[in-house]
Amino acid sequence: MRPAHRRLVLGLMLLAAAAAAPAPVNAQSAPPDVVASLDLGTLEGGWFEVASTGSWPLRRCETDTRHTLERRTARALRVVTTCTAGGRAERRRGLIESGRSGDGRLAIRYAPILLAWVPASWADFWVLAKDDVDGWLLVGDRRRRSLAILSRDIAPAESAIAQATAAARGLGYDVGRLRRIAHPAGPGALAADR
Repeated sequence: MRPAHRRLVLGLMLLAAAAAAPAPVNAQSAPPDVVASLDLGTLEGGWFEVASTGSWPLRRCETDTRHTLERRTARALRVVTTCTAGGRAERRRGLIESGRSGDGRLAIRYAPILLAWVPASWADFWVLAKDDVDGWLLVGDRRRRSLAILSRDIAPAESAIAQATAAARGLGYDVGRLRRIAHPAGPGALAADR
């Protein structure tokens, strides 16, 4: 074999070996940890979105984003999300489903039921951390693109927001992208809630 061919074969073998080697796992390539065991009943009721990186289904929402969750089945919650967009109250109805594992890996869909079979109509609604005492919930996606802090109170304590933010940072989320959500309408129902 000629030296040029030998170098080419050796180069191809090295390239093949490098491609076959497993990629190193780091905090950013592995999915984030979620709440290990989650009772959907603890999520029922009203939640105010107090900080968020934004999400495609709620891209028009500017202020007053709130979610009402109600049990539908043992593994599903109905969600009604209201917010103010362009000076008007808007409402979106959706569904949150849990997997068989019973952990915090939930999925949310706002698309019509006719599109439920389309994988793109579902998004991650992973419960990353929660605090039942201070009443906050940290939700995000597996790729660390979207993140939201939800609270039972319209104006949670800054220490609760700091705790949720620290949990997100520890899971590898870019917390610098979080923006606070104002609630000028107050705790009462928006017109679209009715």
